[in-house]
Amino acid sequence: MTRRFYLDLELKKGLYTLTDDEYRHARVLRLQTGDNVSLVNGKGALGKAIVKEITKNTLTVEVQEVLHEEQALYISTLAAAIIKQSRLETLIEKSVEIGINRLFFYRGGRSEKTKLSLPRAEKIAISALKQSGRLTLPDIQVFPSMQEIPHEHCLLYYGSPRSSSQNPPHPKRNAIFYVGPEKGFSHDEEIFLEKIGASPTLLALTTLRAETAGILASAFLEYYKTTCTY
Repeated sequence: MTRRFYLDLELKKGLYTLTDDEYRHARVLRLQTGDNVSLVNGKGALGKAIVKEITKNTLTVEVQEVLHEEQALYISTLAAAIIKQSRLETLIEKSVEIGINRLFFYRGGRSEKTKLSLPRAEKIAISALKQSGRLTLPDIQVFPSMQEIPHEHCLLYYGSPRSSSQNPPHPKRNAIFYVGPEKGFSHDEEIFLEKIGASPTLLALTTLRAETAGILASAFLEYYKTTCTY
């Protein structure tokens, strides 16, 4: 795959300049004038470009063709409790690689960690976007509680080791999968999930860390979104 770089700009034919992190990335790759590269903006556009000029602090490329990704018909959302930063970053990275459309984080009733650095989360997501070949960044948001996450008109699931269901039917509709923190959902959260009609789902026969459960939940949503035919 051609080396990819991220620019939060509208992409069209013409010259673009890489600076800061993207420039440093280009220097590590030892790019030369005339090399082929790609630009992505996280909004579904891919610019095919060539390196035109390299200076001490910038790298200029010329976009010669722009391709656009079709908008997703069905939105998959992982709603995960905030956990320890290093594990949260692993969850973000792998969920983006898998293809999740939205990452909603909430302060769980039994969460040990309640703060999330949104700029850091977005940086991890951008890196995973470039590595995985995706063109659209997931929407990342933080909510004060699970109950404040919008869920109307979505199929709803949540991880439950007490469930016997591993593969519930998944018609092609928007879907949300709720994952709790290491200590699990609080009593109020369990009542809420039951009230809104979320389906308890067994992700594995073993005891999972919170980030592992989130990664499997992302794969669960993406699998059914891409394979269901009804």
